[in-house]
Amino acid sequence: MNRILIVIGTIAGIILLVPVIPYVSMYGFHWVNSQEVWGQFGDFFGGLLNPIYAFLAFLALLYTTSLQAAEFKRTANSMQQQLDHLKHSAEKEDIFKIIKDIDDDLEAILKTVVSPDGSQTELNVNHIIHEGFRLRNISIKTQSYNDFISLANSSGSIVESVYLRLALSIGSLFRHLNMYYEISNESSYVSDYFRYKYFMVGQLLKDIGNVDEEIYDFFLSANEVHEQQEKSKL
Repeated sequence: MNRILIVIGTIAGIILLVPVIPYVSMYGFHWVNSQEVWGQFGDFFGGLLNPIYAFLAFLALLYTTSLQAAEFKRTANSMQQQLDHLKHSAEKEDIFKIIKDIDDDLEAILKTVVSPDGSQTELNVNHIIHEGFRLRNISIKTQSYNDFISLANSSGSIVESVYLRLALSIGSLFRHLNMYYEISNESSYVSDYFRYKYFMVGQLLKDIGNVDEEIYDFFLSANEVHEQQEKSKL
C-alpha cells in the first residue's frame, strides 16, 4: 500500500482512541450502563470526529484520484509513443519505397542506348558514365564522351532528354536519401549503399553541369569514403 495512504489510515486509527481519554477522565474505568449518558457522549464525539473523518476521507480520495490521473497520463504517453513509432515506421517505409522506385528508374536510364544511328559500337549511358569517371583526371576525353557532353547541352536532342531524366532522378534520390537518413535514427547504411552505387554518375553531372554542386559532391564523395575504408583494412 502506498505510504501516504498508510499515514492517513494510521491517523484515523489514532483518532479512534481519542474518545477513550475523556471517557476515562469522566467515568473512570467503570462501565456506564446509562443509555442517556452514552447518547450524550456519542453525540458529542460524533459531532467532533465526523468532520475529521470526512476530511481524512477527502484527502484519501484526492490522493487516489491524483494517482489515477498520473497513471492515466503515463498510459496516454505510452500510447502516444506507440502511435508515433507506428507513424514513424510507416513514413520510413514509404520513403524507402520511393527510393527503390527511383533506383529502378535510374537503372533503366543507364541502359538507354545513346550511340549514334549506324554506329558500329552500341553505347549506353552506363558506358558513358564509366568512361567519364575513368578519364576524370585527364584533360583530353574520348570522342564519344565529348559527343555525349555536347548533345546533353543541345536543346531538343535525344541525349538531352536522357540526361535531364538522369539529373532529375539523381536529384530526387539525393533528397529522399537525406530524408530517410533524418527519420531513420539509424546508421547510414542505406544512404551509403546508394551513394556508392551511383558515385560515377556524379562525375558526369559535374562535367555537364546544370546540377547543384551539393548533389554531385554527395555521390562523388562516396567513392572517397569507400577508398579510405579499403585502405584502413590493409
